[in-house]
Amino acid sequence: MTTSFNFARAPLAAALFAAALSAPGPAPAGGTRIWELAGFEELDLGEPEQTSISSRGEVALGLKPRAIELDAVGLVWSAAAGAGDTVYLGTGYFG
Repeated sequence: MTTSFNFARAPLAAALFAAALSAPGPAPAGGTRIWELAGFEELDLGEPEQTSISSRGEVALGLKPRAIELDAVGLVWSAAAGAGDTVYLGTGYFG
């Protein structure tokens, strides 16, 4: 009994074998985590990375806050993005 191997089909067999080995199996998930903070003091202990935290404790994702100096400004009412890195601030109390 003689067995012959068809070399023309070798790439197809190799591709099917590789596909079978790389087939995705079940992946473990991280799950949902919920936590509560007792107040701003606990929240202030962390480092907000690319987020901002409002005075009401709301956390917004995707922002990159940075500190800037404002001379003689009592408060900032609004902010608007300009061209490039320019930000226009609407201020109050003589600023």
